[in-house]
Amino acid sequence: MKQHQVEIDTSKCIGCGICARVCPAHSIEIKDKKAVTLLDDCLICGQCTAVCPMRAVSISGYDTGQNEKKEDLRLKPEEVLDVIRFRRSIRQCSGK
Repeated sequence: MKQHQVEIDTSKCIGCGICARVCPAHSIEIKDKKAVTLLDDCLICGQCTAVCPMRAVSISGYDTGQNEKKEDLRLKPEEVLDVIRFRRSIRQCSGK
């Protein structure tokens, strides 16, 4: 299985530090006014790619970038409740 990696395009990075602040594993830091990765404990969660205002952060192996909000979407409250109520997760645990 190919290992995915967080990649930072230093030509786009403005060193704002938002990606480093949101990283739950603290795998990104700012050095010399640019973001750099410390991939030791990266979770590949995508938080850094979602918040980068310059779209300088990406994850290798994924062909999708940031999704932009196109319009306001209103969900019907009863449909949301039905989705929550009928969502099931079945786990079979061993007694070991």
